[in-house]
Amino acid sequence: MFNFRYKNIILILIGIIIAIYIVKTGQVDSLAVKLGQWGYLGSFLLGIMFSSSLTVGVATVFLFSLGRELSPLIIAIVGGLGAMTGDFIFYQFFKKRLFKELEMLFSQIDFFPKKQLVSFFANKYFTWFIPSIAYIIILSPIPDEVGVGLLSTIDINIRKLLIVTFILNTIGIFLIVFLSRIT
Repeated sequence: MFNFRYKNIILILIGIIIAIYIVKTGQVDSLAVKLGQWGYLGSFLLGIMFSSSLTVGVATVFLFSLGRELSPLIIAIVGGLGAMTGDFIFYQFFKKRLFKELEMLFSQIDFFPKKQLVSFFANKYFTWFIPSIAYIIILSPIPDEVGVGLLSTIDINIRKLLIVTFILNTIGIFLIVFLSRIT
């Protein structure tokens, strides 16, 4: 398996199948309840869950309920750090592993429009437009993998990525936690 050329693509597919099984059996809910009992450490771990499409809904619900018990600002900051950590892991995986495998796979397909795709990603308007769209996605309830995946198609400074994802996720989590206080 370790010498297999497309192991990361296969691992993603296996991970998606396992995640769907875990969500369908309700095990994510029990995990989130346990994490919510951990207080601020739980908000960090829920922040990591907040950045994944498979667990964002559950994490949102438990961050909302934590907001009724703990300081919304601290939950938002600690949860933002967790979400930033999750986004960084996704970025590294997309940039260094998955896209390289996809590039190898698509280079094997004769009818795949390689030149058009390369010129599209090299276009100056694309490199200006993509970060804006990615940041909006990261701020919104849309799963962060989409925004981080877009950012991994361009060259972005890692420090800038960490700062921006922390700020945007902290704002998003704060809005959720703040809503728990006013409802």
